Amino acid sequence: MRSQLEEGTAGERPDRQRIAIRLALVVTIALVCLAGVALGRDSIDPLASLRDVFEELSRSHPAIFFGVMSVACVFPIPVSLFYVASAPLFGTAASLGWISIALVVNMTIAHTAD
Repeated sequence: MRSQLEEGTAGERPDRQRIAIRLALVVTIALVCLAGVALGRDSIDPLASLRDVFEELSRSHPAIFFGVMSVACVFPIPVSLFYVASAPLFGTAASLGWISIALVVNMTIAHTAD
């Protein structure tokens, strides 16, 4: 007996891959923009740079933060960093909802990629 995933047509999988690639590109661009905030400083003060990135994240929409989280978890990046940072940025209750969505997206990417 074949599973539902195996019953799809041959044209469906490339569409999923294109969506995953586009999502990864958007998240990568967001990461580069956030890194630009940290690297655009004249002096090298890691704590001040971290504060600037944290302030920039708190002004951004939660979808950007959790979008990065959903794609970054595919790579060997500890997801606990996102868990710990999300509550002070967006509030505990909202973070739990966004984390759930991010994990669903992450699992979808992980299970549909070849």
